[in-house]
Amino acid sequence: MKTIVGTVLFIMVLAASTARSDVVLTDIGTNESSQPIVFAPSPKFLPPDLRYFLEGADQFTLYSLKNHFERNGTNTFFDRPILGQIKIEKTVERTNLVTALSDGIGTGRVPADCFDPRHGIRAVKNGVAVDFLICFECGTIDVFSSKGTNWSFEVSETPAVLFNQTLQNAGIPLSPN
Repeated sequence: MKTIVGTVLFIMVLAASTARSDVVLTDIGTNESSQPIVFAPSPKFLPPDLRYFLEGADQFTLYSLKNHFERNGTNTFFDRPILGQIKIEKTVERTNLVTALSDGIGTGRVPADCFDPRHGIRAVKNGVAVDFLICFECGTIDVFSSKGTNWSFEVSETPAVLFNQTLQNAGIPLSPN
């Protein structure tokens, strides 16, 4: 009888410890209702807080990055040399970029071992900055909030076409593969 009770208690403790592995995204301070938005640890979409933040940001900058580290560089974004950048206004162009990114997360794949981001986004709203380092090649997006919260997402290569086209249309070079 002790063995059965012990086993049942073990299963209950194990179930309780794994049942609540959700992540709450309220740290970027953009949820108008102040209610936390909860999603699974490995989301298959751009979480609503981040999407809302990107779409409504006061500043939205898209970067073309060289795919190598350059510590202490003068014109870098997270130690990656900046080849060029463009401000994206609150227009259809921004909505299309955010939608493509979200759709790419929805069809993400298992990331490769590399991380050589060639694209970046900095969005700023109400003094809070959220930075995206994007490696479409390996399928990983790392996101950093100035409030100290970090996220990571799997992404497909699909959004790279629109990101590259937007940069090239502005005369900005792309990093070679």
